[in-house]
Order: sequence, then structure tokens, then C-alpha cells
Amino acid sequence: MAYEVGFLVPERPLGLRAIEFKVREDQVMLGTLKVNKGGVVWVRGGFKHGYRFTWSAFNDVATKQKRRKN
Repeated sequence: MAYEVGFLVPERPLGLRAIEFKVREDQVMLGTLKVNKGGVVWVRGGFKHGYRFTWSAFNDVATKQKRRKN
């Protein structure tokens, strides 16, 4: 299982326009993670619309996972 993550950084300060991380597993598009000052959006591969999380909601989801990594 080889992951590949690429990103596109806009040529201005982070704001409403997101930085996009393209995520692939074994060369198959898993999705795009869009990060902006308001939160994150996960768009699954092949879809146009994604799942939006404010930073507070993302924190809740991330910290409820069983594993921690230092």
C-alpha cells in the first residue's frame, strides 16, 4: 500500500482559497483534502462535493480516534 500526496499552494496568504492535497493510494485517487482558514474539506475521488469540517469539528473527529501519534 503506497500512498502519494501532492499539493498545490496558491501564490497568496492562506485565506478563503484552499491549499489542496491530492491523495492517492497505489496510483488510485482517494481524494482531495482542501485546507483553508475556515477548516478542511475532504472530497472523495470521483466526486465534486465533499465533507466540510470547521477546525473545531475536525479536532473532535481527530481526537476521538483510538490511536495517538507523537
